[in-house]
Amino acid sequence: NPLAMVGARVGLLILGALVGLKLIWSFLPKGKAKLSRSSAQELISYGLPLSLSMCVGTLSLQFDKIIVSIKTSPEVFAVYSNGAMEIPLIGIITSSICLVMIVPFRKYFGENDLKRSKEIYHQVSDKISFILLPVMIYFGLCAKPFILLMYSDKYIESVLPFLLYLLIIPSRTILQGAMAAVGKGKILLRNSIVSLCFNVTLTMVLVTYYGYLGAIVATIITLYCWDVFISLRELSLSLKCKFIEVYPYRNLAKIMFTALISAIPTYFIFGFLNSLNEFIQLVIIGLVYFPLYLFIGIKYKLFSQDVLSYIRINSNNLKLKLLSYYKF
Repeated sequence: NPLAMVGARVGLLILGALVGLKLIWSFLPKGKAKLSRSSAQELISYGLPLSLSMCVGTLSLQFDKIIVSIKTSPEVFAVYSNGAMEIPLIGIITSSICLVMIVPFRKYFGENDLKRSKEIYHQVSDKISFILLPVMIYFGLCAKPFILLMYSDKYIESVLPFLLYLLIIPSRTILQGAMAAVGKGKILLRNSIVSLCFNVTLTMVLVTYYGYLGAIVATIITLYCWDVFISLRELSLSLKCKFIEVYPYRNLAKIMFTALISAIPTYFIFGFLNSLNEFIQLVIIGLVYFPLYLFIGIKYKLFSQDVLSYIRINSNNLKLKLLSYYKF
């Protein structure tokens, strides 16, 4: 039942916290180290605003469902809630890369090497875009079989909100955690609260006039016109550069172009797969689309040098693992 599911999730979170504390303790220098009030206060003052802003941000993306459930029928809410979801693992990928990025980013920023800090931010945004943007296009192609596989044909109408919700993905390449790394955790929390208030107000207005589609539109408007804009503005002030220099727009445009071009032949192939099982359709389209995306990007040098190095390193690591497995 639902209560058992919630209990299992809470239990896993507690277990994860205990394992995390054990790992942290194992990396600390051995000796007579003691807890310090000043260091604890410093950690809390740095981490608490960031954690709270993440909670507020998550609430902001979920509050639209509450409003839709209040203002529409249960049937409409079921269609909307099943479609208006973020692709699994997107949050895990972005948060993991962001956590890795913060350490060197913070180091160079603390040394006042703003040029190197900006380069690291560009490199990480490049890599996240390289992963997320083709995933967005892939699920745009396969939205119908994906929804049918997940929820059956009873929720075929959930395809539209799912497609619209995919437009949130490009905003994930804007690493808001970088604001905490430059000492603006409190500003990040404040902006998240303002974003939540703005999103709730706009959602209530648009849902009244346009139904559940208004909720998605309100979320997208809030995300790009407030969250993304403010994040880039604050980073540009901290890194002492122009607003347009903070984010690698050209690299993102090239990656998006590669993802879209790769989707054209894939779309025609997809037309011959309608009679197959939904899962098989997803697998075949993935096996066609992603290799084609890599081939076009590498062949015509549409990826940046950082992304090409990233591909080369991971390809070599994969080959070594396969060779070791084969020998075994």
